[in-house]
Amino acid sequence: MGSDQPPGLSAPLGIRNLLEVYRDPFDIFPDWNDKYGDFVKIETSKGPHYLLFHPSYFDQVLVEDFERYGKGTIQEEIFEPITGSNSLLLSSGDQWHERREMMQPAFQREQVATYVDTMASYTEDHIQSWTAKQTVAIDKEMTQLSLAILGQTLFGEDIRNRDGPIREAGEAIADKTDGSSINFYLPDWLPTPTNRQFDSAIEAFDRELEQLIREREEALQESSASTVGDDLLTKFVQIRQREGGEVMDIATIRDNLKGLVLGGRDTAALALTYTLYLLAQHPAVADQVYRECQEVLGDEQPDIEALADLEYTDAVINESLRLYPPVYGLFREPREPTEIEGYNISTNATVVLPVFAVQRDERWYEDPDTFDPERWRGTSDIKAENPNFAYCPFGGGPNVCIGETFAKAELKTALAAILREWELRPVTEEFERAIAITAQPREELLVEVTER
Repeated sequence: MGSDQPPGLSAPLGIRNLLEVYRDPFDIFPDWNDKYGDFVKIETSKGPHYLLFHPSYFDQVLVEDFERYGKGTIQEEIFEPITGSNSLLLSSGDQWHERREMMQPAFQREQVATYVDTMASYTEDHIQSWTAKQTVAIDKEMTQLSLAILGQTLFGEDIRNRDGPIREAGEAIADKTDGSSINFYLPDWLPTPTNRQFDSAIEAFDRELEQLIREREEALQESSASTVGDDLLTKFVQIRQREGGEVMDIATIRDNLKGLVLGGRDTAALALTYTLYLLAQHPAVADQVYRECQEVLGDEQPDIEALADLEYTDAVINESLRLYPPVYGLFREPREPTEIEGYNISTNATVVLPVFAVQRDERWYEDPDTFDPERWRGTSDIKAENPNFAYCPFGGGPNVCIGETFAKAELKTALAAILREWELRPVTEEFERAIAITAQPREELLVEVTER
């Protein structure tokens, strides 16, 4: 029989306290870890929250007891208005397995290999607009680039001339899900400016995706099987045409594409943003990435095999994702009363796995706040030496991010293309991150670009 009282705060957290926490979780959570240990209980208006700071707890929740946990009401409240109820993001049980199985082929290495040319050419095209000594907002630039790449790879279509609804939806979602804003805690039905903007943006995004789906249906009806593409939208529409609307109706296609576009747009863009910002701060590291790319790739566009040979670039990406994981934490709720470390966890509880804190824990990383790609190289294998989940920017277990291979290919391809043409220097000296669906910079991250 477990205990009900792990260490924790002496008083429950109201909305005002939660606002303070989510304005600065990157300092507050590690402070709680130092003060209370690896298992911290806090009471909130939404029930008890358990903050778990040891990789072994991540392993238990995400792997060993995977079937005992769902994504929970908090995640549903955040994501259902965005992606609808039909998406992989909110699916569970047999429906989750079915959706995951349908999508998996689009993100396997063999299929990702066919996307690399698109990733390279779109990056090269995007940075042609830069000029010497120009100051660019690298976060905005990488968001536009990631969205264009996703549009081509998921839809088989250049959406750069019709990406307005998608871009506006992304901005509205960031405002709506900002945990440091009072708007996050207000009910959806309240007609606040943020809620109205959010509803309008999501409706426009839905209409745009539904139009894409119908256009693809018409194109498939007019084309032979040998002339259609193998993008995910085409595969979904083919399932709909073959199996009927009950298996894959328009709303199901729309919601799953929406989840992939918005999730992939944010995570890939942020990973590129933080990596390029770190390289701007560390020009010697950037030069080494450039030299490796020249040695391995020369003046040629990469393919998936060449990307695998960019070992130092891989170390830089690992270190960037360690310091600044776009997905800052994972949230789960038990489907049944369960136990962790001898403590009872009720079904109204939320289990919080703060990825960002574990990845900066000095128990697993020497000088954890220092950007040091070399820690991923040399004779030691830091992943093998550390416990599972001491490094988990893509989550883990059966629910590991479906787009991990895609994201790493995009990161390497884009970095190679950008550093081949440009040197970067930081204009923004320091920045803070805001907690929304992902960990986003509170202000624009400005860098100066200079031709090589």
